[in-house]
Amino acid sequence: PGQSRLFTQRLRERTLMRLRADSGQICKLILQSCSLSNVSISPILAVLEECCWNLTCLDLSRNFLRCDGAKRIADYIFSNQQLEVVDLSWNEIGQSGKNALSAAVDMHAALHELRLEG
Repeated sequence: PGQSRLFTQRLRERTLMRLRADSGQICKLILQSCSLSNVSISPILAVLEECCWNLTCLDLSRNFLRCDGAKRIADYIFSNQQLEVVDLSWNEIGQSGKNALSAAVDMHAALHELRLEG
C-alpha cells in the first residue's frame, strides 16, 4: 500500500508539472476517472487558476469529489470566465455542493453546460 500511494503521488506531481508547462495551450482538460478527491483537486485547480486562461471545457466526471471539492470547483468557475462546459457527473457532490455550483453558474456568462447526473 505504501509504494502504491507513493507512485500515485509522484504521478500526480508529474501531471501537475506537465499541466503547468502546457497550460497556455490547454482549452479542454479531461480528468475523467482519475480517482480525484477533495484533497487532490485543490492543487490541480490552483494550477488552472494560475496558468490556464484558455480553458473552455473541464471534465472531472467519475471521480470521488464531494461537497468540499464542488465548492472549490465553484470558486474556480467564478475565476475562469472562459469556461463553457463543466462535467462533474458521477461524483458525490451533495446538495450544498450543488448550491455552490448553482451560484457560480448564475454569475458566469459563458458557462452553458454543467453536468451533474449520477
